[in-house]
Amino acid sequence: MVTNENYEKPAHVPDDFFVPGNIWEAMGDRPHDRLQQIAKGREMIFLQTHQIPGHSPQGTWLAGSARVARQILLDSATFSSNNVTGFARLLGNDLIYFPVDVDPPAHTRYRALIAKYFMPASVSALREVVRSRIDTLLDGIIAKGGCEFVAEFAKVLPATIFLDLMGLPRERADEFLKWADVSLCAPTPQERIAAMVCIRDYLASEIECRQKDPRNDILSALTNGEIDGRRLEFREALGGAMVLYIAGLDTVAGQLGWIFRHLALEGTGGMAWRLEFGCLRSCCSFSYWNLLSPRYVSSFLLLLMWCLFF
Repeated sequence: MVTNENYEKPAHVPDDFFVPGNIWEAMGDRPHDRLQQIAKGREMIFLQTHQIPGHSPQGTWLAGSARVARQILLDSATFSSNNVTGFARLLGNDLIYFPVDVDPPAHTRYRALIAKYFMPASVSALREVVRSRIDTLLDGIIAKGGCEFVAEFAKVLPATIFLDLMGLPRERADEFLKWADVSLCAPTPQERIAAMVCIRDYLASEIECRQKDPRNDILSALTNGEIDGRRLEFREALGGAMVLYIAGLDTVAGQLGWIFRHLALEGTGGMAWRLEFGCLRSCCSFSYWNLLSPRYVSSFLLLLMWCLFF
């Protein structure tokens, strides 16, 4: 285990809440259970080491209950979101990484720029597109007799939908996914910075194109958006685009992976899945998809996508 021998616990942190060392190196294949074991019923604990290498070098608080998590999220005066992503530490403070790194009331104004793309009518218009892509992926899985779920489904489906919304080319999805993954999960700051630079430079070029030729996509909404009659500065549009890029290519894929892993390990009754398991990053290697009705699976996945993505 790698630890900082010179580390000193902040004076304001009670000893009873402090968890020393790096817990993330020994999560095992059931990290949610492991975190509950570490919390030992406490609603708040203070970790010496943040999950993301280099983030919060003095340590970080971790909410141990839904009640406390909600309290933190609703109390921006005490718990500011300023630089919560850590992007500014990697790339500097030139950009504004909204909406995640911005507190109310500015947070609400920034979110309004893209709200129309996630309104019920806009989302409903995508239903058949999403269903068609689910069916196409399932047809390929059935023909092969199985799949590596995270790589071949959980990442592919939300990525293609998100890239369409952003107005970015689907054919580069593999490359975009790699940049997002390295920017969040690489073991060294140097690797993460290199990936972030790739994302930043690519999106900067796309924003420049949208300034000259706006389209009906989220990137154009950011590029040409206005707040209180003021057009967004380039550094605002680029920072917001970077946050959406990484969130859109990581969050839903991770959620799908954990949900299906849970169904595979814990599912009973109607969820009579025949599965083989791999523990690396919640990957599930699915076999015998023919035991399920493709129409049932398609409808179930469509519902999950709606809950998670929109």
